Amino acid sequence: MKTISIFIRFLFQRSLAFIGLVVIVVGGYVCKVNHISFGLLNFICRIFHKNEKNAYWLYQIEYLIFVFIVTSIVTIILISFYKDHKNMRRKIRKKYIGLFVKSFFSYLYAETTLMQMKKKEFLYKLWKGLRNEYAKRLYINLLRQIYLETEGKFHDRIGQFVNELEYNSFIKAYFSSPFLRNNLFALKIVRDFKIQGYEKNIINLIRRINLVPAKVKLIKPAALTTLIQTEKYSDLLFLVENQIEISAWEINVIIKSLPASSKEKIQYRALIASNLASLSTLGIILANLNGKKEFKKDLKQKIFYDDYNNEEAVLAFASFADDLSDFEFLIRIFKETTEIAQVRILKVLLKCPNKVLATDFLERVVKNDSYSLKIAAIQSLLQLDMLIILKLKKSDNMVIRQACNHVLDFNM
Repeated sequence: MKTISIFIRFLFQRSLAFIGLVVIVVGGYVCKVNHISFGLLNFICRIFHKNEKNAYWLYQIEYLIFVFIVTSIVTIILISFYKDHKNMRRKIRKKYIGLFVKSFFSYLYAETTLMQMKKKEFLYKLWKGLRNEYAKRLYINLLRQIYLETEGKFHDRIGQFVNELEYNSFIKAYFSSPFLRNNLFALKIVRDFKIQGYEKNIINLIRRINLVPAKVKLIKPAALTTLIQTEKYSDLLFLVENQIEISAWEINVIIKSLPASSKEKIQYRALIASNLASLSTLGIILANLNGKKEFKKDLKQKIFYDDYNNEEAVLAFASFADDLSDFEFLIRIFKETTEIAQVRILKVLLKCPNKVLATDFLERVVKNDSYSLKIAAIQSLLQLDMLIILKLKKSDNMVIRQACNHVLDFNM
């Protein structure tokens, strides 16, 4: 019932705007043709066409003035309605805020178990007796603030009370709501109270908002954060199973929000193998960050699967390179990857078991590649073979000499 009332309010607001637009367009058409027929009915516009000898553009100006006046009147009425609505909320807040706060703290500081039970019973009755939506939001939000700002037994007592509160229909209605503020409020409550059982509602919300681009940036990160902080979904497999496309920003949000305990639970292989490039990238980055060397072969397969993952896959694979075949592979793909990945390859060549292979390749880079790559290669050579740098410093190529001097001056 709550969900239906929210949708009725949403549709009513949109219908008013649509009807207003239709009236303006139809009015403009009637003004233009002077009359309009519906079967046997023939409506003649006498308001603007009093004098048929007047130029047509005068009728249009008259109509625009008429629309402006009507719009101004409607705007004044809406402003008045908004002020009345705001005043009503202010009165509700003034009426309930003191009662709520006093009741909550009376429950928290109850000295005996019997007194605590009585205070709790009063709070339940108070919640059930609330009929105004804003008052219910105020009630739950005050509980949330107290919960976040208290510790120990007071924190646990509020958590226990919320778990026993009958809020299910209210939260579900807010998840289904077409209003952005309701969705965010529901996510905030579920996340801060760590409430279980709304995971499917959150996934459905993510699917729904993907169809409304304006909402995605605001709600999706909050929804993803709320989901991954629950133990059931911290392995991130739900992203693959529901084929949820994520942006670069959302990848960053997910990585920062993951609980420390999820490191061993994450389904790295499923993410890396995903046919969605963004999910594959997430898996690659997480494998790299968490040092999951066992997925080195999976990373290697992803390097040239698509351009989106190329750089991150190379960076991750380079981090895990340890045997000679790994470094030979990195040298082979060097020209086909990005400059950031190329710099990383030049740095990890320090670990190459075959020093001759590494120094020969680094020397070629110094002689043939861009200035930034020359610098990176010389920095690696500085730790592998100083004699090669001394030789390059005497090169006939002025750019090579400058690069050598730059690195040597920096390291002095």
